Amino acid sequence: MNQKFIDLCKVGEATPEQIEDYSYKWFRSQSKMKLHDFLGFTTEEYFDYVSKTKTLTKIIKKRQSL
Repeated sequence: MNQKFIDLCKVGEATPEQIEDYSYKWFRSQSKMKLHDFLGFTTEEYFDYVSKTKTLTKIIKKRQSL
């Protein structure tokens, strides 16, 4: 997987609903990388997502506006 999940979502090649699939890919890969890095989140974005402060859709929209 060359592109990160978040980047794929930004360009419409993945959907927020697929996050579990990508998380499973990370788990199966036995990567030394942290999950949030593997998915392409910043530390702050990942915290917002897991704490339900921001939805994944809001995080992606914010990234698209940058």
